[in-house]
Amino acid sequence: MSPEEQPAIVEKNVRIKIIYIIICFLIVILLAVSALYISLFSSYKNLEKQIAEINKDTSNSGLVNKTESNIEEGKNLQPDFESPKTEPVKSDDSMVNYVNKRLGFSIKIPKTAANPYGGCNWVEDEDKSSYRPKIVVTPVKTFENESSVYISFEYSYELTDRISDNGHTYFKGCEKVENNIAQLQQERRTWNIISKQVKNDTELDAFIKQRFGSSCSLGEKTTTIQPGVFSVRVNGDGKDLEFTNCALNYMFIIRYAPAVQKVFTFDRGQSFAFSKTLDYSEVYDGEMENSFRVLLP
Repeated sequence: MSPEEQPAIVEKNVRIKIIYIIICFLIVILLAVSALYISLFSSYKNLEKQIAEINKDTSNSGLVNKTESNIEEGKNLQPDFESPKTEPVKSDDSMVNYVNKRLGFSIKIPKTAANPYGGCNWVEDEDKSSYRPKIVVTPVKTFENESSVYISFEYSYELTDRISDNGHTYFKGCEKVENNIAQLQQERRTWNIISKQVKNDTELDAFIKQRFGSSCSLGEKTTTIQPGVFSVRVNGDGKDLEFTNCALNYMFIIRYAPAVQKVFTFDRGQSFAFSKTLDYSEVYDGEMENSFRVLLP
């Protein structure tokens, strides 16, 4: 080997060693990453298995919440009152078709619904025991007067003998109150279906002002699924609630039938009035509204 060739061979050997070292380093890194992945995957599977076993044990343990109050010692404090026997079960969700030929409409109404004041519970307390409202399924009934029909609960329970103490209110009595037209007329209520004779748009606008406020006015009339019956829009005055004479911050329905020269309206409030279930997960109000029909010739 000539002296000229020796440096080139040395340089070549150095490069080969460097490449070899790099390859070995990469192999080591790959092996380390693989080992780490296998370790993490194994840990995950073990954790998943443990969670499954815990859930299985919990579901099979038969644990129940046993926080019911024992009020045997306080029986002598309870007033002489027997709450209704209706159990808190899902209400009968069947509906009946109510027809009022005199006022000129029909609507489906529930036979029963969850009444937030359908009963009372006697609640024992260390300081003050009291009756509290109980949600119970009760019958729904119609109450008629000359120009409208109220749809409401047949009866409710009213808390009586009120006692106020340190900012808390207690009730020592609970009385069943049968609903009647006089009570319903004392305040504006949801599901009070009003029927009014109107000959033209001028009288329709006057009715809107009388019912909804002096600053309200007749808006657009649009067709409904019932031929010959229109849904009526009410225009406000654009003022804030504290200044307006046309407060429309709730749901309401207006139907106008020119063929019989009648307008019909009822309020639905801001939520619902009749629930199918005690937890309010299903309600009747939408079905009731959709079933409303004007009796046409």
